[in-house]
Amino acid sequence: EKLAKFLNTELEPAKKYDCEDGTQEEILLDAVIKVGNPGTLAMVLSDKRIDPRRYNRFGDNILLKVCEREHPIALKELLDDGRIDPLEELEVHLLSVTDDQMIPQRGVLPMEIAIETDDLAKLKILLADSRITQQVVEDRHLLHQACEFASEEIVKLLLNDVRVDPNAIGPCGTAIETAVDDEILMILLASPKVDVNVHSGNRNHSFFSICEHSAPTVVQQFLKRGVKSTIVDKNGRTALHYACSGNNTETMLSLLSEGKIDPNLPDPVHFNRTILHMSVLRKAGDVIESLLRDSRVDVNAKDQFGRTALHIARWKQSKEIEEILLRSPAIETSSIPSKEIAAVVHSSAFDIKASIENELVAYYLLREGDYEILQHVIEDPRFDINFHDIDNPPLLITAIEAQADAEIVRFMLAQKSIDVNIRHETETPLKSVCIQIEMNRECEETLLLLLDHKDIVIDDEVKQELSQMSIEDAVKISFLICTRLVISPQDLFR
Repeated sequence: EKLAKFLNTELEPAKKYDCEDGTQEEILLDAVIKVGNPGTLAMVLSDKRIDPRRYNRFGDNILLKVCEREHPIALKELLDDGRIDPLEELEVHLLSVTDDQMIPQRGVLPMEIAIETDDLAKLKILLADSRITQQVVEDRHLLHQACEFASEEIVKLLLNDVRVDPNAIGPCGTAIETAVDDEILMILLASPKVDVNVHSGNRNHSFFSICEHSAPTVVQQFLKRGVKSTIVDKNGRTALHYACSGNNTETMLSLLSEGKIDPNLPDPVHFNRTILHMSVLRKAGDVIESLLRDSRVDVNAKDQFGRTALHIARWKQSKEIEEILLRSPAIETSSIPSKEIAAVVHSSAFDIKASIENELVAYYLLREGDYEILQHVIEDPRFDINFHDIDNPPLLITAIEAQADAEIVRFMLAQKSIDVNIRHETETPLKSVCIQIEMNRECEETLLLLLDHKDIVIDDEVKQELSQMSIEDAVKISFLICTRLVISPQDLFR
């Protein structure tokens, strides 16, 4: 009643108060939007002296103001008035998904604000407006944005909207290619509108990354929906290769059970290894047994270096894996001379500086634990064992931080060109191993190997690291340093 009286007797839309920034019209609109009482904004807008299009308090647009408030009813009343266009492009500050900073974005629709702020109620109101056409929904790829930013409920809402085509190709591909987590993927896969075989062509087929990174239940749902599991990428890799790269054992077993992918296809990116080679390297017993039960599998297939799965098992001294392989009556037990493997590595055809899974060859071999080939790479005159850059610490520090087998560290330290005190940012090999010992006592052997090197230097950073450790660890490491270098504690900490 007071509001009606004010509108009838006191309102002067263009009048400004001395103590306020804005006209009566703007201050009144600001107040009713802020409070959010149902019917209040509609009542104010029914007075045609008030034009929401004139609102510019503090430089804000009224549509943006309403979108930023938590009360969705104000948005509905504003749109019902009809004078504000829900397709007006706004300038907003939204949270960056990469660095948690608020960044300005221009040309953003209110629907997109609702998606990025995960506001289901406001998005429902906007989608219900007759001015939101199918063309707008298609052009803005709202579902794709929701798959990247929003909640499951918003994705469900958009999937059920007849104006939405989930198979449309957006800036980042299809909705499936844009989805950021398994929950969103499962919602998409539950919709009969989604075609799992649509591929944007801008990147690898989404099924590859899903086999590598997603839960097995997601992969199984793809298979149920009829995905063409035999597709290969531009390098000739299959979904099975990707599942193996991601150590996704259950997915590998599902793909093998389906029986459509040839398990003998070599992986060109990984030295022409088959799935059997890779599974032996990773000691994936379940997968190996499944492969041996598959009559299609060539148990004697050779990789780029001429090694069979059994060669790798024996070199890695994986007795259990070797026993599993020997159960196959077709297995060949002949050995391969190390010099033949070395000849392949040292040939000009072998790219010593190649990149595998975004890692240089040596770093990849180290992570995979394929020390046999790594040793030949290290011995190659083309290889610089002290190489490091902003992305790659020296191989010795990388091996220590990965808590690699002491034997490969011993092999590195035996190289004449090795810089045992090499520095990467604030790390040195000795400092790194001291840090690792705090987490794993087995790293003591690596510490002793470093201390036995004739060029080792105990610098101030190592001493500083010791001073920050627990007394037990500091005493243990200090004792090893002193006894190995035949120095007194006073000399160590002088």
